[in-house]
Amino acid sequence: MAPGCLIRDVQNGVLGKRDSMLALCYLGLCHSVIEDTLLILMLGADVAGVLWARLLFAVVVVAVIARWPATEVSNK
Repeated sequence: MAPGCLIRDVQNGVLGKRDSMLALCYLGLCHSVIEDTLLILMLGADVAGVLWARLLFAVVVVAVIARWPATEVSNK
């Protein structure tokens, strides 16, 4: 799902703001999985280890962000 589709869905009320923020965080963490993996492979790393570690890191970070307490920002 492209960020433009996320923005459209939030504006139409299909997707909540918190859900779109989590999706964008995940996209940001995983957007360059292929390129980074190829770079690390050139240094001699294991492809499966790098891909699984990258995916696990992204899921853990998004899970922590999802559990973070929501705060209201007031304009005083």
